[in-house]
Amino acid sequence: MLRLEKVPRASFFEGWTRGFFLGLLVYVGTVLTAYFIGTRTNLDMTLCAVNRFLGIPCPLCGGTAASLSLASGRLSDAFFSNPLVSLALPIAGLWILTWICLGYRAAISIPKPILLPLGLLLIVANWAYVISTHQ
Repeated sequence: MLRLEKVPRASFFEGWTRGFFLGLLVYVGTVLTAYFIGTRTNLDMTLCAVNRFLGIPCPLCGGTAASLSLASGRLSDAFFSNPLVSLALPIAGLWILTWICLGYRAAISIPKPILLPLGLLLIVANWAYVISTHQ
């Protein structure tokens, strides 16, 4: 199911443009700024359009808090904030580090007709959890 393929390390960045890097930097900066201003001033700095306009959390709500909790080593707080983000970020980080540092890319050999429903099931289950805990 999971295999490692030897690839050139630089191939990780193929297709990435300066605009992508700039956009990523602006996005991360905006999210972190909103989070820190919101926690220090008690202002509602909700960036999620679904939560702001519909009043229900989206599947990724709590993702910023989960990310910051992971970064500070509070694993249980991260998992409580958003389980999917708490699991996906370390896996993605390990995948990126393995590719860039060691030159191996992880490849999953799960058929697409199974992978898509499995991914959707994980997102729906996570969304149900987020809705039940963040109301």
